[in-house]
Amino acid sequence: MTQATTRPLPAAPSRRRAWRDILVGWSFILPNFIGFALFTLVPMTAAFALAFLDWDSYSTPRVGRAGELRAAAAR
Repeated sequence: MTQATTRPLPAAPSRRRAWRDILVGWSFILPNFIGFALFTLVPMTAAFALAFLDWDSYSTPRVGRAGELRAAAAR
């Protein structure tokens, strides 16, 4: 007859080790998030905001023609 051998289960990682693993993961992905935000989201947001301005790059930017029409109608 053979005797069954049991191996001890590996110890659960400590909280400190788990937090360290999480921080290491974030340290790898965070530069990618920052680069994406800086070079993609910021220009897209600026382009979206500029789409609502009537601006020829030389004069002061104005909000589109609808505001001017309302101001003229109120006179």
